[in-house]
Amino acid sequence: MIALLFALAVSAQAIPPPTGPVVFCGTQAAPEASSYQLVFNGGAPEPLTMDASLDAACPAGTTNSFRLAASRFTVGNHTLLVRAVNTFGSTDGPVYDVTVGIAPGKFTITAVIRG
Repeated sequence: MIALLFALAVSAQAIPPPTGPVVFCGTQAAPEASSYQLVFNGGAPEPLTMDASLDAACPAGTTNSFRLAASRFTVGNHTLLVRAVNTFGSTDGPVYDVTVGIAPGKFTITAVIRG
């Protein structure tokens, strides 16, 4: 399992292709949400279930964690947005960027020097 930490000051993360569930850690500001939705890669909102117990790998101050299947994280760029919902409405969290297994940039020869 690869833990992807949703640190307060971090808005993006690069990871190798995962083989097990990917764990996301985060904080929920007051007031509490009664449910959550995930917007993955700009798609339609889908129900999101937080872990019953906070993942032990999450940093101090984390209030919630959730898991997504590794199969969702193909090589390339992905975006996640968590929407907190209660009876009075919903609030979108910041968009979180995940880059998976991108190959290195191209090498460019800039000169040829003869000896």
